[in-house]
Amino acid sequence: MSDDWERVQADVLALYEQGRYREALEVVRREAPRFRDRPARMSYWEACLLCRTGSPDEAAEVLRRGSERGLWWSDFIWEDPDLEPILDRPEIAEIRRDSGRRRLDALASRPVLPRLLVLPPNEPPRAMAIALHMYGAGPEATAEHWRGMTEAGIAVVLPESTQTGMDGTPAWDDRKRTERDVGHAAADGSRIVGGGDMPLILAGASQGGRRAIEMAMAGIPVEPVAFIGIVASAPEAGSETAIRAAAARGLRGWLVTGDRDPTRQGLLTLHRELTSQGMA
Repeated sequence: MSDDWERVQADVLALYEQGRYREALEVVRREAPRFRDRPARMSYWEACLLCRTGSPDEAAEVLRRGSERGLWWSDFIWEDPDLEPILDRPEIAEIRRDSGRRRLDALASRPVLPRLLVLPPNEPPRAMAIALHMYGAGPEATAEHWRGMTEAGIAVVLPESTQTGMDGTPAWDDRKRTERDVGHAAADGSRIVGGGDMPLILAGASQGGRRAIEMAMAGIPVEPVAFIGIVASAPEAGSETAIRAAAARGLRGWLVTGDRDPTRQGLLTLHRELTSQGMA
């Protein structure tokens, strides 16, 4: 089912990027009954696509029905330009308040410390990578994508966020809580793999990639030697002074994107800003 979800998600995003909103809406509506464990995500997509196809009243109704069922959504959806036609409606303001309360209730039930999945190399590790999962996908769902690093002698530590996103899946919505999770992962992961003072890499995909880049640039809560952002939702690069300071620490990075990646333009812009200030 995980592979099926990734395929459907890729299909919807590809149609969206091509401006084929009605076709994307048809896919969402057709596939929603198969993914009853993702009702908030599917209703969010449906509402966005209804707004894009000129049906804001229907979009608001989709969110209203979802809220009546007890659904809640991550805060970032209320900043989505797709939903702009309905965001100033009184009923949406009420839905947002209910969603926020339910989100806080869900967060209260999450573990205090991140659960770790560790992929050790076959030899004593020469470096350690902390790899942050995508929004809505835990360590097990992403581990195979990072396993190749172990062949280069790098121990990979995959923490599961102590935060929850919509539909109860793990997420990195709050930066401060993410920093706390990564701090624990660095300390506990180092003890598990016998890390000591070995070089550290911060890595991640999608939302996890954004957080990895942000923390690497700031040097908080750890100071890695490098970052890796896979189809990362690109963060702001920060001031020129901050970029130069990170480069002076020796920080370097890799940004990986593709021609169907919705975040591609943001990553290209980020790349220009970083390299213009001397970061490799």
